Amino acid sequence: MAFPVQFPTGRNTLDEVRQVKLSPSRYFNTRLFCVDTRFAKDQSYLFFAQFVTETHMATCSMSIQTRKRKKNAGDGRRISNKMLQDKVELEKLIQNKEATRFMQPLRGTPAYWEKTLRDLHAMPIGPVEDYLFRVEFQARGSPHIHMVVWIEDASGVQDPEDCPDVIEFIDRYITCQMPDEKADPELHKIVSEVQIHSRNHSKTCRKGNVSCRFGFPSLPMDKQSSPLHPGATMKMLAGTRKKQREAKEKLKPVRDFLMDANASFEDLSDLLEKCKMIHDEYQESVKALTSGMVVMMKREPKDCWVNGYNPDLLRRGT
Repeated sequence: MAFPVQFPTGRNTLDEVRQVKLSPSRYFNTRLFCVDTRFAKDQSYLFFAQFVTETHMATCSMSIQTRKRKKNAGDGRRISNKMLQDKVELEKLIQNKEATRFMQPLRGTPAYWEKTLRDLHAMPIGPVEDYLFRVEFQARGSPHIHMVVWIEDASGVQDPEDCPDVIEFIDRYITCQMPDEKADPELHKIVSEVQIHSRNHSKTCRKGNVSCRFGFPSLPMDKQSSPLHPGATMKMLAGTRKKQREAKEKLKPVRDFLMDANASFEDLSDLLEKCKMIHDEYQESVKALTSGMVVMMKREPKDCWVNGYNPDLLRRGT
C-alpha cells in the first residue's frame, strides 16, 4: 500500500470508481484542504499529488493540441504520423516549437516560462491599468479567453466629441488587413491560420436565425468613407428597423459577391461597380444597418474574412 497512513482501509483513493468522476486536480484539492491534516502534512503525498496532477494536465493538453494542431509544419508540409515517427523530422518540429506547446500549462517547463515571458512583454498598446478575463472551453477541449483590458490614457466613449480620439486609438493598434506574404511571411502565416473566418458558416454563426452573427463577410470601407479619420468610420445614426431592412436588401448583392470564392475585385469601387451601386448609396446603407455606436475599420474587399487583430499581440500569442 503506497500511503497506509492516509488510506488504512485502501478505500477512497484517486482511482476508485465514483458516480461523479473527479479529475486529479479536484480530488487532490479536496484531500489537501480537508480538516484531516494527514494529507497536507505529508511531503511525499504532496509531491505525489503534484506529479499525478501535472501528468494528467500534460496528457489532456497534448490531446487538445493534437486535435487543434496546425495541419502544416513551418515549412508548409503537412504533419503526418510518418513525420512524427521520423527522428530528424521530430527534432525539426521541436526546434520550431510546434511539438512542445502541450507543455505550456505545466509550471517550470521551458514552454511555460517562454509563454510567461511573452505575456510580460506583450504590452504594445500601452501600460495596462486593469483587466478582466474569462476562460471558456469549446468542443470539449480547446480553451480560449474573453478579455477586457483597461489601457492607461486610452480614450473612452463618453459623448460624440470623443469619437475622433477613439477612432484614432483603434486605428493605431488594430488592423483587419491581410499582411503581405513577401514582406512579412511570418505574420501572413499566423493571420491565415488563426484570424480568418471560415466561408462555411458553422452552427455557432447561425445562432439567432442569421447567416452569421459575427457579421462575416465584413463590409469593405475605404478612407473616403470616413469624415473623422482616414482609417475608420464611427456610425452614430439611429437607424430604424425599416431602414435596416431596406439597407440589408440593398447590400445583399454586395454580400453575395463577397461570399463568392471565385469573385475578385481590385478595390471597393470595382466591387460597387459590379453591384451597380454608387458610393454614396453604399455608405448610407452601411450606416443604416445599426442603431448603436460602431467603428467600421478600413477594409479592402479581399480582407472581408479577416478578423481584427494587433500584429504584435498576435505574434506573441501564437
